[in-house]
Amino acid sequence: MINKYMVIGNKKNEYLNKILSMAPFFILLISMIILHRFEKMQPGDDYWFQQIPPKYTFFKYVEWRYFDWSGRVSVESVLYFIFKDSGELWKIINPIVITIFAYAISRIVLGRKEYQDRKNILLNSYICVGWLFISMAVLKASIFWMTGSINYLWPVTAGLLAIIPFRDALMKEYKGKISMVLYLLPAIFAAFGQEQTTLVIVAFSTLINIYIFIRDKKIYKYLIFQNVIMIIGAIVILLAPGNFNRNHIEMNNWLPNYLLYSKWEIGFYGIQWLFNNLLNDCRVIFMLLIAIVSIALYRKNNNKIRKKISVLIPIAACILIIVGILFSLNNVIPKPIIEKINFPADYNIIWSNLSNIFFDFNLPFSLSVKSALKFFLWSVIVVLIPYFILYLYDFKIKGFYTALIYIAGICTAVVMFLSPTIYVSGQRTLFVLATLFFLTFIIILKDQKYLLKKRYLILFIIIPIIKYIFILEYLIHIK
Repeated sequence: MINKYMVIGNKKNEYLNKILSMAPFFILLISMIILHRFEKMQPGDDYWFQQIPPKYTFFKYVEWRYFDWSGRVSVESVLYFIFKDSGELWKIINPIVITIFAYAISRIVLGRKEYQDRKNILLNSYICVGWLFISMAVLKASIFWMTGSINYLWPVTAGLLAIIPFRDALMKEYKGKISMVLYLLPAIFAAFGQEQTTLVIVAFSTLINIYIFIRDKKIYKYLIFQNVIMIIGAIVILLAPGNFNRNHIEMNNWLPNYLLYSKWEIGFYGIQWLFNNLLNDCRVIFMLLIAIVSIALYRKNNNKIRKKISVLIPIAACILIIVGILFSLNNVIPKPIIEKINFPADYNIIWSNLSNIFFDFNLPFSLSVKSALKFFLWSVIVVLIPYFILYLYDFKIKGFYTALIYIAGICTAVVMFLSPTIYVSGQRTLFVLATLFFLTFIIILKDQKYLLKKRYLILFIIIPIIKYIFILEYLIHIK
């Protein structure tokens, strides 16, 4: 009898743990539903897609887009239907997708066994508010714009879900048949949905399958099947005739001299674009990543004074970005508030000099000594971060896949070097990079137990709460 009551008590505790661990996701869902009440269709693409269904049947539309404009079959399929009710259905689905986005990150970081443990309520809280550190420009273009969210948030969320069974297999937590049912549909949507996402999930799934075969001398047939489906999706989306047609049209419209550029010029302008975006539109999430790496390095080298010198590199980068943010608040804080603040003249002068020395990469093709040093400084920091991550995990498998997530983020930006629309695609193309940086940050944070405390979480959520209010105000007043 005692054992019976103990079993019942344990089940109740287990159920309570699950509820508590999922509480941050429920709060996130409710807050997003409130936010989306004020969403409106925006001029341009939203209204263009609304006018498509009366003109084309579904299959004719998808065929036309595939051969004339875009290989994003799954995304285009959603866009055909989603605006028929002026985006009302989107207002219901998008908050759910945002919540699943946060859940998928939690599931990847914590695995099958830990993600429902009440002890991880703090980490789940970090996840549910931390994505708001992504810049406002990127969030507006890839999450809170109807067309943008379907092209970026939805495929990225599906991609995160699709990679979960591969993560489980890597960590020896894999359940074959369950994974087949739960994750195949998201894998299909992601693979046939967006180029950056499909490249990332194909790369990771293929590498993990190869590693598992070498390590365990076995093949998981469901993972191989899903891997093949994603490779097919990558081929379909990347080799779509519409991509080449659109590329030609966009080149003539936006960068007619593109074909005249040498490989060095393409590389140089691409690196310019990467650093400009990394140190402006992605600087806060980049700073968070560098900060957690710095803290973790310092703690690891606590009794090794000689090795503490290595910590100076990420710490210096982190301080530079923080100083840059503090002296460019007029570029960060919303205009209604900025108009009420009188910044002294010296404030703007300091930012102008800082930007010129460290952050502004809008340079002519010929390099000066100053600009060469600037390129060298940030190149060293960007390149060394994977090494620091590997060192944190003693060059073990977790360190390798965490470093690869960071590298994949950089690569999603690098693929834009080959696009003539690199300067007009907007900040939405940075969403995949920002997501992978945030995922890397959370993975490292999870292992820094001393930061998983309520007092640090309270400090951490201040900026996301303020940002949530800004987004709400923006959506209320948008025309």
